[in-house]
Amino acid sequence: MSKRFFAIRRADYRLLTFAIGLSIIGLVMVHSASVNIGIEQFGDPSYYFKRQTVSFLIGLVVLIITSSISLEWIQKRAALWLLLTVAGLVLVLLFPASGNIKSWAKIGPFVIQTSEVAKLTFILFFAAWLERRTKVMGSWLTFVSFLVIIGIISALVMMQPDLGTLSIILAIAFTMYFVAGMKLTQLVTWLGLTGAGAWFYIMQAPYRLQRILTFLNPGTDAEGAGYHLRNIAITVGTGSWWGLGLGNSRQKRLFLPEPHNDSIFAVIVEELGFIRAALLMLAIFYLVWRILKIAQRISEPYPRFVLVGIAGWIFWQSFLNIGAMIGLLPLTGVPLPFISYGGSSLVVLMAAIGIALSASKYVNR
Repeated sequence: MSKRFFAIRRADYRLLTFAIGLSIIGLVMVHSASVNIGIEQFGDPSYYFKRQTVSFLIGLVVLIITSSISLEWIQKRAALWLLLTVAGLVLVLLFPASGNIKSWAKIGPFVIQTSEVAKLTFILFFAAWLERRTKVMGSWLTFVSFLVIIGIISALVMMQPDLGTLSIILAIAFTMYFVAGMKLTQLVTWLGLTGAGAWFYIMQAPYRLQRILTFLNPGTDAEGAGYHLRNIAITVGTGSWWGLGLGNSRQKRLFLPEPHNDSIFAVIVEELGFIRAALLMLAIFYLVWRILKIAQRISEPYPRFVLVGIAGWIFWQSFLNIGAMIGLLPLTGVPLPFISYGGSSLVVLMAAIGIALSASKYVNR
């Protein structure tokens, strides 16, 4: 990466402020949403809050470290990021499943969701891959190479199987390649292949098709996925404009599955109301816009692609989570960035924000 194109500036502290602010809001809501489930599972109403607080503090340390690393140093280690992406997705297959999904690996005293790490390492690798091919993006050989890479990673994720992670990685890859210069014919081919792949994936297991049918008609599975959808709808509808008040959710009292994790946005709407939930959504999308604004001011391809990948990750994951909570999309089990409970997700997101802060120090003259 040529330094002559850059002038060193202060880091974008608005980006840092919003990321930390969202994380603190997440801590408050995890505490509120997890009281009942914490008592039932561990006899401690603050169990999940304590663990998320530790993850937040670790995330701050990681953010400080990654914000001090130059993008040039990261770019030179593209092969390492690819190795970590593949190794993480393979490693998790060696551990017992949690429910129906193998997403967690136990490394010493830590339990890590390696798919969260893979999202960031994939972005760091793929940005370097795109940077080396900026002049041949219209080539079908380049596009086929892209499909092979995505096919291998998708196959590893499907072996878990984790539809939510697969959806996010595909969305990130598409966003980065589109910005790099995807042609119309390539776009049509991509849409056709992903649509066919999604249909094949769904038809491999009856419960996946049932989940789609339940989304279209929740009454078809009243005791299973339909129960979750129905309680989400009740939770969101109860909140009205201003909510029942912080801590006063009724549905989190063991009626709503995963109230502190996948369904936390529904609890936010119930307790804080639609107006405050909408402000939270705007804060998340402002963070995305801020990252893209930094990317717009950088002329070098690699940092720009990295920033687009991070912004796409936060946007698509938020879109899938919130869309499912308000009934626009099927449930995919993805957490709401910075808000949902999950140590691996929060720490890796903070690492990504640190990288974005590092990039924000270098803008066009």
